[in-house]
Amino acid sequence: MRDKKISIIVPIYNMEKYLKRCVDSILTQTYTNLEIILVDDGSSDSSSEICDQYAEQDSRVKVVHKTNGGLSSARNAGLDIATGDYIGFVDSDDFISDKMYEVLLTIIEDKGVRISGVDGFCFCRDEQLSMANIGKSETLTCCDYLSYATGLLTRTSNSSVCSKLFDAKLFTCRRFEEGKLNEDSLLLFYLLMEDKCDYAYTNMSHYYYFRREGSICNQHFGNVYSSLVENNLEIEKYVIEEDIKISKEANDAVLYACAIYLILIPHYRYLKKEKFTEKVLCEAKRRRKTILTSNLRKRDRYVLFAFTFFPRLTKWFIDLKRKNK
Repeated sequence: MRDKKISIIVPIYNMEKYLKRCVDSILTQTYTNLEIILVDDGSSDSSSEICDQYAEQDSRVKVVHKTNGGLSSARNAGLDIATGDYIGFVDSDDFISDKMYEVLLTIIEDKGVRISGVDGFCFCRDEQLSMANIGKSETLTCCDYLSYATGLLTRTSNSSVCSKLFDAKLFTCRRFEEGKLNEDSLLLFYLLMEDKCDYAYTNMSHYYYFRREGSICNQHFGNVYSSLVENNLEIEKYVIEEDIKISKEANDAVLYACAIYLILIPHYRYLKKEKFTEKVLCEAKRRRKTILTSNLRKRDRYVLFAFTFFPRLTKWFIDLKRKNK
């Protein structure tokens, strides 16, 4: 096992406050045959200098300095120079347990899969970390590619690439789509379906997501939800064209994205009748017959159904209830 090299890609943009904690957790891995690629995505703070210092201290560290292009662009820049047999991703404000990559590689080799995963634990205060694995007895789960892809559509599968290890050959012809958010689940879906990759994972938490103010996962609105709609529409089109037997799940995923978008879009933007908002409403209306039998929560089913008949009134009612909470 020790002859297999793991390339770990860390995209970095103005993360001087958290970067050392992240990189130190990678350098202290029990599995040591690593290539650590720090991608400085045009940082304006001291992150660039910190990256260079690590490269001077440890020969396993490579640094890429590039103009700012976003998370997907930074990850792709790392993939372009990676030489490992396997690929992992760690975001620069997160960190990992000291044995995460040993666990991930062991799962791949023991189970004969091309993608492995661990559970993640989201925290905003350091003292919460002691709760990461409380009450858990380890279980190892294997699932075929179609089951896991279905789980991505029904939001029951972990869609983050950061808690996983991938056979590097999977990225020969595939990259993250730049300019999009929610890009992890989109890439994962294509990797699973195009390469028919089975997946195995442990329920033990080895990846630690830090929920900081201003992070993408902590945003209330913006491009996050519009990208969710676009991505699920793209996946549904692929499912139909390839005649994959998960068309209902793909349709329900589009309905879910439409519901979240319409419920959470700020009222002032809704009143402007933006083209994209009109597109979302049209998609919901086109699927009206399937809304009430979808896998959405009951409340979301009824709200989305109401949007297809009385969009302005429904939006007014939602905002009024939110204001009175």
